[in-house]
Amino acid sequence: MKTTILIPTRNRFKKLLRTFESIDLDEFEDLSVCFICDGDLNTYNWLEKNFREWARLDSDQVTILMSKQHVGSVRCRNYAINLLMLSEPRNILSGTDDISFKEGSIRKAMMDFEKRFPDTDGVVGFRQTGVPNFNPAGVSIIGKKFIERYPGHKVFCEEYFHFSVQELLWHAEKVNRFFLSTAEIFHHHPAFHKMERDETHVEARKWKDRDHRIMRERQRVNQIWGYQE
Repeated sequence: MKTTILIPTRNRFKKLLRTFESIDLDEFEDLSVCFICDGDLNTYNWLEKNFREWARLDSDQVTILMSKQHVGSVRCRNYAINLLMLSEPRNILSGTDDISFKEGSIRKAMMDFEKRFPDTDGVVGFRQTGVPNFNPAGVSIIGKKFIERYPGHKVFCEEYFHFSVQELLWHAEKVNRFFLSTAEIFHHHPAFHKMERDETHVEARKWKDRDHRIMRERQRVNQIWGYQE
């Protein structure tokens, strides 16, 4: 089963390349990467013109997308997942542009996924180091069949702008389809690593209180995105 690593990005060119350099696509026959630039024309133009040659990748190993407006990571992810699924059904490894995969971690998580969810109806999370706490589904493999639970392949609830991954975790746990692997990533999180602070981090924080209010209200009325009794 094909797996695509999906990474939304905005004005983090060097960090994005650092994340990519921690991925060894040559290890896997059916692994590819998709970048979606959130209103970030400069990064998109460089990726389109130079990335494949720089990374020595074939055209089918990388997809480069862009949202013309700054719409947030939630809508970027949903847009990209839908396009990828319509092109060829696959598993999605949902990542971010400020992480590094530890050596062997992708293989470990993929092995855990295949063992736990051979029907692809499940979610396997990566453990995160470099931060004091983390959402277990924050970086995770989302199986093809699990994605198909969502109309239009919209895995992430678009009531949120940025902070939405908790509902993926709630849903997967509700149907007993979540597993936290021992596979690890290092999260260069700007809130805990001062040298990593940037404008993208500041932009995202502006949505934190709003998104958390939405989260609390949805919890209060027992709403879980994509879940049906």
